[in-house]
Amino acid sequence: MPAHKKAVSSAKNAPRPPVDLWDKLDKHRSNIDVPERPIVPPGGFTREEYSRKYKVSEKQAYYQLRKLRQRGVVELCSSGTGAYYRFVAS
Repeated sequence: MPAHKKAVSSAKNAPRPPVDLWDKLDKHRSNIDVPERPIVPPGGFTREEYSRKYKVSEKQAYYQLRKLRQRGVVELCSSGTGAYYRFVAS
């Protein structure tokens, strides 16, 4: 059987998610102890905050922050609950 036909055939046999997938997932998410937002130390900021401050989309914020990282202006950090940035240029 050609590879493309096999892929289509296996896709038909793939397990389907339950109709109430999101309700079920919500129930389980409520039982985990993880903050909804990253814990950002003083002097740090999230991509979402950057996006709001400069009135750009999150995609554009990502691009701009990537360029600022490459130039050594900001640093990408991880808090265990998500990513944040901090200003490192002088």
